[in-house]
Amino acid sequence: MPIDRDQFFIEPVLPAQPSDVQELTLKLRAYNQQQAGVNNKQNIGCFIRDLQDNLIGGIYAQLTWGWCCIELLWIDDKYRGHNLARELVNKIEQHANDEGIDNFKVETASFQALEFYQKMGYELYATLDNFPIGHQNHYLNKVGSNKVGEVI
Repeated sequence: MPIDRDQFFIEPVLPAQPSDVQELTLKLRAYNQQQAGVNNKQNIGCFIRDLQDNLIGGIYAQLTWGWCCIELLWIDDKYRGHNLARELVNKIEQHANDEGIDNFKVETASFQALEFYQKMGYELYATLDNFPIGHQNHYLNKVGSNKVGEVI
């Protein structure tokens, strides 16, 4: 069915207005729910703090549509090399397994943690070159795994 292009207009809005983004998000979520069912998204995290309550490491992930999506993982430089990142990933994976989720995904830049995730059993399935400029962005997953802390 043809549309009458005189009945609407398209224009860039810079910066995007929060109310427009919120409305767009709600409409897309409604469509997604019609197609894929209810998404009972759960935000989870695990954090490491010193005795002065300073953050020295943490992980943040989302449980969504049967997957655990690791969004953020960071360890302070002076605490790296002591398996803290592995412990954090293990905690998130265990929580996901407890929720019945055994599919995991993560993305990491070439200057971040590709080898770390591969040692944890994640498999590289795609690489985006020159993102950020001069680097690569890697996409990894671990599918059907209830083997928390699997180290290769």
